[in-house]
Amino acid sequence: MPTRVLLDEIHVDVLVPRSLAGRDLAAVRRVLRARTFLPRLRRALRPVFAAHPALAAVRVRVAR
Repeated sequence: MPTRVLLDEIHVDVLVPRSLAGRDLAAVRRVLRARTFLPRLRRALRPVFAAHPALAAVRVRVAR
């Protein structure tokens, strides 16, 4: 039997203006696909979850 169950999912949508120029759109894609982006997002989320004692026992996974 699993030791954890999925309680909730939070999705993050990245919306860009339809009129965004090709070069700018490519720059946004590069940032989102960069090897460092997800680790930095994980680090940014840690203090948010740590600020809520009720979440101390939960495990948070950030994935593409």
